[in-house]
Amino acid sequence: MRLSGSGHLCAPDAAPLWGQRSGDPLQPCDCDCAAAVGQVGITLSLSLLSSHSLQKLVSKATPSAQVEIPDIKYSTFQLVMQYLYQGGSEAIHIGRQDVLQVLQAAHSLCLRPLKKHCEMLCSKYLHPSDAATFYQQAQLCQARDLKAFCEGYFLKNLPVLLEVGSFRRLLLAGDGAAADEGLGHDLLRTLSSRMNAIHQPLAKETMV
Repeated sequence: MRLSGSGHLCAPDAAPLWGQRSGDPLQPCDCDCAAAVGQVGITLSLSLLSSHSLQKLVSKATPSAQVEIPDIKYSTFQLVMQYLYQGGSEAIHIGRQDVLQVLQAAHSLCLRPLKKHCEMLCSKYLHPSDAATFYQQAQLCQARDLKAFCEGYFLKNLPVLLEVGSFRRLLLAGDGAAADEGLGHDLLRTLSSRMNAIHQPLAKETMV
């Protein structure tokens, strides 16, 4: 993953399913697996699930048994399926209100390309009012690129962020942590790394 010219994370595109609600006409995608997302019944394609290596779903899926998909809202799962069935990130819009939930779903389902795409979107949607929430979700989902981006964002916008209660609580929460834990330590490490990069001496030309 890299930074774009505008300072946001850029993720590589991915080849990415769409499930029909039970009772709807099936599209010509051979939907042959019944699943339940919360209280909503849908049908999925076993072959497409397998082709996208959705191990957690494929291991439970058979044509005769219903797969239970816990801890994911139906609206979030719709976006995940649209991404997979309709050909990648250009085919869907993941709004600011959905991106953290889709990030968590992608992490839970081991969909690395979608996870990287959500990290890139989060870098665009980041705002002082809920920057702490984005950072905590990055930690929870082991989204290293997003976590590193948030740390840089915190350093750049620290005066503004110190006026935000959720950020102050996040910063103070690390006071009782071990010396190598907590947001304060992470920011010091990031700042030190950036200062070292700025003051890195240029390599000397080889004398012939």
